[in-house]
Amino acid sequence: FFWREALVKPRYTFALFIGRMREVKCLLIGVGNLGRRLCQLLQRSSVVNSLNVRGIKLTIVGAVDSKGIWYNAAGLDLAEVVRVKEAGGSVGELGMIGGDALSLVNDNDVHCDIVLDASPVNYPTCEPGVSCVRSSLKRGWNVVCANKGPLISAYTELMDLARVHHVRLLFDGTVAGGLPAINLGQRDLACTHIRRIEAVPNLVSGFIFDRLAEGVTVEEAAKQAKEEGQLEGDGVWDLEGYDCAAKLAILANSVLNQPTRLEEIARVGVDGATPDIVAKSRAEGEKLRLGCCAVW
Repeated sequence: FFWREALVKPRYTFALFIGRMREVKCLLIGVGNLGRRLCQLLQRSSVVNSLNVRGIKLTIVGAVDSKGIWYNAAGLDLAEVVRVKEAGGSVGELGMIGGDALSLVNDNDVHCDIVLDASPVNYPTCEPGVSCVRSSLKRGWNVVCANKGPLISAYTELMDLARVHHVRLLFDGTVAGGLPAINLGQRDLACTHIRRIEAVPNLVSGFIFDRLAEGVTVEEAAKQAKEEGQLEGDGVWDLEGYDCAAKLAILANSVLNQPTRLEEIARVGVDGATPDIVAKSRAEGEKLRLGCCAVW
């Protein structure tokens, strides 16, 4: 293949890809806020065009949530996925009610190139994420993980499986969202010896602290965070510091190359900020944040 640039109008250019277009088929595990937003993103013409000029056609062939599965080897109608989820329904209404993520991954009639895991952490079992990632790697499928569960539960095992089966397990989105925190440490600083990591990796706790500084209670701040889609479930994962500790564990494993489990990390939550601490920070014009640190 090759690129041909053409001038359309003054100040505007486009690139035309000429050659074979490769279809990359994906399974989406988890269609909560993150999975739904991915489906919305993949419908944007700018995203489609950006992939096309690279010779890639990304097709979601299967999606599964907590209540059902929809699989179609020809590709799913993502607009329908978004419509059903925004109405509070399940993708099973478009396919099959019942079933679960692991049954989809283990189905011999299901085929894909990449598994996108956007399912909940479900700590402490971290299931079905761990089993889904394990089975996907064994089937020779690449995995992109936004779910922290498999990484805090079985990081070494899963990375070894990826190497044995000659596929990739990528997880940069588990820490700092769109910022390349993992890639920066693993790739860009590969020739250095990193001894210490400090981070403020949880955004929701920062939102809560800011509301506390305004005189709002934790309960009221948490309710507002839920209404704005920042806080999911019962909020324990974010408010009690589990999310912050999980991200530190992932950084320690991947960047410091130090085997680390979530249970080994000392943890404090939002409730660690007493009224006196909140009042003092407000009086001094400072902002409270839930930070983490690893030294090796």
